[in-house]
Amino acid sequence: MNKTVSVVEAKNQFSDLLNRVIYRRERVIVNKRGKPVGAIVSAQDLHRLEEIENARDLALVRQLKKSRKKFVPLARVIENYEKKWGVVVGAKEE
Repeated sequence: MNKTVSVVEAKNQFSDLLNRVIYRRERVIVNKRGKPVGAIVSAQDLHRLEEIENARDLALVRQLKKSRKKFVPLARVIENYEKKWGVVVGAKEE
């Protein structure tokens, strides 16, 4: 079960809240002006969150690698265009 406390309460009761997190496996949500701004969670919960984030990031990298198209330098694109259309791109006017 999650417990919700204000910043002031969290400051004044930090040791007690930390013991609740460690021994009762509670999660504590810290509010500032009625809005959640942080949480006190166990190291085990934090580790799980980090694993989830790392797995999501790795999946995103793999997806980007699959969808990435082959890089073609601009000079080669211009050269191919000039050959195909018989024009000179970026020719200087005199």
